[in-house]
Amino acid sequence: MIRFIASLCVFASLCQSSAAVDNDTSKISVSSVLDAFAASVDAVRSYDVFVTFHKEFLLKAEAVGGGSDNRGAPMRLAYREYKLGESKDEIRVLTREWLAGHKRRFQTTAHGAKGWDHWIEAGVFDGELSAQLNRKTAVSGISSRTPHERPLALFEQNYACLFRDLPHGGSLVELLRSRQGTRIDKGDAQLIEVECPQEGTTYRDFGWRISFDPQRGMLPVKMEHYMHNMDVPYCVTSIEAFRLVAPGVWVPTKGIHVFFEQDGRKSSMATLQVDEMRSQWNTPVSDDVFVLTLPAGTKVIDEVRDLAYVSGQSDSSANIDELVENSSKFVPLAGAKQVSPPKAARHWTWALLAAHGAAIVVFLLLLLRRVRRRTSSGM
Repeated sequence: MIRFIASLCVFASLCQSSAAVDNDTSKISVSSVLDAFAASVDAVRSYDVFVTFHKEFLLKAEAVGGGSDNRGAPMRLAYREYKLGESKDEIRVLTREWLAGHKRRFQTTAHGAKGWDHWIEAGVFDGELSAQLNRKTAVSGISSRTPHERPLALFEQNYACLFRDLPHGGSLVELLRSRQGTRIDKGDAQLIEVECPQEGTTYRDFGWRISFDPQRGMLPVKMEHYMHNMDVPYCVTSIEAFRLVAPGVWVPTKGIHVFFEQDGRKSSMATLQVDEMRSQWNTPVSDDVFVLTLPAGTKVIDEVRDLAYVSGQSDSSANIDELVENSSKFVPLAGAKQVSPPKAARHWTWALLAAHGAAIVVFLLLLLRRVRRRTSSGM
């Protein structure tokens, strides 16, 4: 009942904002637009969404020079037109994403046979702790960084980037509010365009032109992402479909990202389509969803303890102490301080050595007793 009343309150506030736009467009302010936008974002308290992701490369990418990143991908790429008869590269991925308050989880459930593979099989963010696991290579990472420093998913595959998140982590609402140069370019009852210049300490080289829809809770329907200048966008995101999940509460269900080269050529196009029959919004999400189990034998890069180790038994990232205690092959990370395994692990080591020592002593005593008996019988 309380949630229903809250939804009605949000719906009423959005209707008032929409009515103000209808009556007098000269009174539209950035703060009122962002307040309505923030209310719509906050109204989506949780979700469990299934998304089909399809990316088609409109230009052929070729490696230039040497060097590669931590995934083995080339550091520099050049793009050219496809030759006649040359098939276009593409990626087809099925993902599932959860949100519940500050908790997030992203999971890739299938990969297409063609195109680049996404290196994160599963990712979880809970409070200050971020964990990622690639089940294919049995490699995991645990860090205490925030989503802004380490997003759980690529921008183009992240459902939250259709209406609430920035490309590399962080809140879109908070960034727009923090930039003093954010202004309304033009607006009416159908669409309000807001321009966000390239300034500030966060996303310093990025600028945006965003079109908000007053009829859908002031959610974005188009986002132009600019980098280095405001002339040619590096990506244009269009929200093609919405769903009303509660009175006054809208959510995006389809988005298209079109990426551009600096010369204005379209380099790729990515489509996110939500499976509405399987997806849910504002329904309880179990805490167990945000427990990322690391299988035994997983190679773990632990930035919390500055260690690299191999998990000794299945455990979750929620209990790092226990995970480390049951691990083996402790190796300090490069440049990190020397960190010893937990005391409990050393206690087990000393106990094992003591047991071996006791067994040796017992064996020697038995051997000595047998020798004495033979000597006595011989006499």
